[in-house]
Amino acid sequence: MIATYESEYSSYTRENYLTHLNKCLGFEVEETWLDAFFEELKNCVPSKNQRLIDAIDGLSEHYEMVLLTNFFEQSQMNRLNTMGIGKYFSEYFGEELIKPNREIYLKACGAHLPEECVMIGDDIDLDIKGASRCGLKTILVNTKKVPTEGLDCAIIEKVEDIDCDLIESL
Repeated sequence: MIATYESEYSSYTRENYLTHLNKCLGFEVEETWLDAFFEELKNCVPSKNQRLIDAIDGLSEHYEMVLLTNFFEQSQMNRLNTMGIGKYFSEYFGEELIKPNREIYLKACGAHLPEECVMIGDDIDLDIKGASRCGLKTILVNTKKVPTEGLDCAIIEKVEDIDCDLIESL
């Protein structure tokens, strides 16, 4: 359903999401359902991973961490907080304008130049190709085990494999 939503809309709003959801389901859900859904999504995360927390903590000592994602801030931050890593992210982007819109990658860079920023993601089109077109360095977290021939980016299997040495090598 998210893929069909994102093919029709360029941002996430509660009204549009509910309209799309109701159309896909063939019946109407109330807006309060979204709050309950977001509350439940915070539990849809991997079990506590101290190695991930340590990696994110270490990176945050050297870099500004910004979340750029395609979904609602409330939902995504709830999930990051449940995982124990929400506090490391200084800003959130992706609800008002979604990837692969060029403007959102550049907005997420803040005061930094694109070539000073690194996009880390698991989607080749939205995270890697979209960010690369804007001049960002990229790291593909290949959890989906997709073919990666011809990609000009660092490729890892898990987020916790990222360290300062990898970022400096880009």
